[in-house]
Amino acid sequence: MSKSEGSVTINASIEKVFDAIADPEKIARTSSGILAGANGKPDEPGSYAEWVYPVAGMKIHARTTVSEVNKPNRLVQAMSGTMPGTWTWNIEQADQAVKVDFSIDYRVPGGILGKTADRLFLGRMNQRNLENTLYKLKAFCET
Repeated sequence: MSKSEGSVTINASIEKVFDAIADPEKIARTSSGILAGANGKPDEPGSYAEWVYPVAGMKIHARTTVSEVNKPNRLVQAMSGTMPGTWTWNIEQADQAVKVDFSIDYRVPGGILGKTADRLFLGRMNQRNLENTLYKLKAFCET
């Protein structure tokens, strides 16, 4: 299993940050994925969102399903589809700001070829996308 992770400090209320992360329509504004549909309430276990991600000239389809919620401090989403895994968001109040830790654990299909592609470029691409998501999340929540 591969992993991408990062952190950001956001000058906004913890509730606003959690809402921006939990709501598929809001997080779609900051992620590299394209929201294809959602079902259920954003912060309830079993709710899900359908995504399409451009990766190396391909369209990767995924579904993130809420598997754990501790509002407003933690949200865990199981990702199924082409690259299954887990999205984990940990959010904590840090004085007047909010610290967000985000990690994605994922499996690349294709056996040894998939592992090689992950080491050569997919891992770096996923890390850049995660960092870009955090940067855009900060901008979105601070406006």
